[in-house]
Amino acid sequence: MKVNIGDRVRFLNQEGGGKVAKIDGRTVYVEDEDGFQIPALDKDVVVIDEDEHRLQGDAYNRSARAAAQYASPNTRKAPKPLAEGASWRERVNADLDSDDDDTPDEPVIPVQPRRPDKTQTPRQQTYTFDADATDDAQPHFYLALTRTDGGNTGTVDLHVVNDSNYFAHYAILRTDDKGLSTLIAAATIEPNTKEKIDTLNPIQVDGQLWQVQLLMFKKIRTFKAQPVYNAEVKPRGVKMLRDGSFAENDFFDQKAILIPVIKDEFEVKLQQLTDKQILASAADGRKPEPRKVSKPSRSSDILEVDLHIEALLPDTRGLDNKDMLQIQMSHVRATMEKNARVSGLRIVFIHGVGAGVLKSEIRKLLERDYKNCHFQDASFREYGFGATMVSIP
Repeated sequence: MKVNIGDRVRFLNQEGGGKVAKIDGRTVYVEDEDGFQIPALDKDVVVIDEDEHRLQGDAYNRSARAAAQYASPNTRKAPKPLAEGASWRERVNADLDSDDDDTPDEPVIPVQPRRPDKTQTPRQQTYTFDADATDDAQPHFYLALTRTDGGNTGTVDLHVVNDSNYFAHYAILRTDDKGLSTLIAAATIEPNTKEKIDTLNPIQVDGQLWQVQLLMFKKIRTFKAQPVYNAEVKPRGVKMLRDGSFAENDFFDQKAILIPVIKDEFEVKLQQLTDKQILASAADGRKPEPRKVSKPSRSSDILEVDLHIEALLPDTRGLDNKDMLQIQMSHVRATMEKNARVSGLRIVFIHGVGAGVLKSEIRKLLERDYKNCHFQDASFREYGFGATMVSIP
């Protein structure tokens, strides 16, 4: 049946109807008694005359009255009077208003949530957690040098090592004598990651001044903010060419030179000790100012160096055995560097007996870097088994 604008129609698949207000192709817009236009296909509506429309309204009223007859007398409530010709929506609202609040509602069937459209782009979520003190501990960041192709080419590979749980944005600059800088590399490296930057010729980079600028951060969580680090590094080409400069490490399968960009409290103390105490002590044979515990020399050509940690540091709180061993070995290296050319000098390193770790490390250093020097156990009568004497030829 053809539907025209102005026809009164009812819906086939649902209750209600009204007058056709607009037709767009096969879609008709049915305007109800409240003035709302409801779209529907022309096959889903049927044209009715005014008499049928009146009969529908009467049938609705009869069904409502019949339902009210079977209601409990205690819960029945008289419906509100309606004006003649009231719409079907007004009749439904009147029935709802007549229900008593104490009447139990019909059981509600839960509605299953609609699955999201897979083609829809999901909104990016942001997760926030409390900062973990262990997770946000002191970060470490290094420049690392390794031998290229096993050392056959004489060049070295430059790496950055991010030993932390932070993302790190770094910039490495080369600064000339006039204070002007040239960018060597800049990038962002993920947590606990190492990356190769370049291959260098040790002779060309010898004595250059590098500046490393570092910004640490984390993504999609709260974290303990770190300061912006700015460190100066002066690579030494001679050191890169010596086998003894490369050491076993936790980051590479081969030996490497690690240059810390972030110095923790221990490294700062070690640097201060090296600059202010170890060199001064090696120069004049005296111990650091806070603890003068070394024995007086028994002859003018003997230099005694007490390596007991309490003789080197006034406060050892926060240091483990590995830290203390590094300090003691730094003292040994500084002493040997200062006096390696003093012919006829004998140096007695007083290391104590203990587990023998410090004694073993001293002798490894002497065998590797000072092969021209002779060493032996010092006098048992004066030092027991706790000292090593080195003779400078």
